[in-house]
Amino acid sequence: MLNFDHLTIQETCNVQMGRGKLSMELIKNWKARNLAFQIRKNTLKKKVYELATLCGIKAMVIIYGPKQDTLQTCPPPEPEVLPDNRDQVLDLINNYKGQSPEDRRKKTVLLSDFYKGKIEKAEKDLTDLRYPTWDPRFNSFTENDLCRFVADLENIAAAKDVN
Repeated sequence: MLNFDHLTIQETCNVQMGRGKLSMELIKNWKARNLAFQIRKNTLKKKVYELATLCGIKAMVIIYGPKQDTLQTCPPPEPEVLPDNRDQVLDLINNYKGQSPEDRRKKTVLLSDFYKGKIEKAEKDLTDLRYPTWDPRFNSFTENDLCRFVADLENIAAAKDVN
């Protein structure tokens, strides 16, 4: 059992369990970078397969691996494509090409649009928390009760203006 009695409330909130935050920068060590690439590539392929299977959709991923030498004497590696079946890949590509540009735009969400929507929702939620427009305690008030309450508030405000 962990004991956090010696920590303040602020310090308690900063305690992290499990995996810590990962800094998003290029891994300097080539072997470590290549290992991370292989692990994340396999995870991505697994997730795409799960997405397609569980949601009944067609999905495709093209992964271009890192350059194998820094002198650029070797040609770049061939991209890996999921699904492995070439006919399925060509079918997906032709289906995409067959769509009109307007249809493609309708189904495309840019990362900036995604985060813009998230930010707008967060700002609205924050505004609602800061400035609630309705207190649920007023739900039981009759129309006359609300009118009396508003009149009382106006009288209080008028009395403060006089002072």
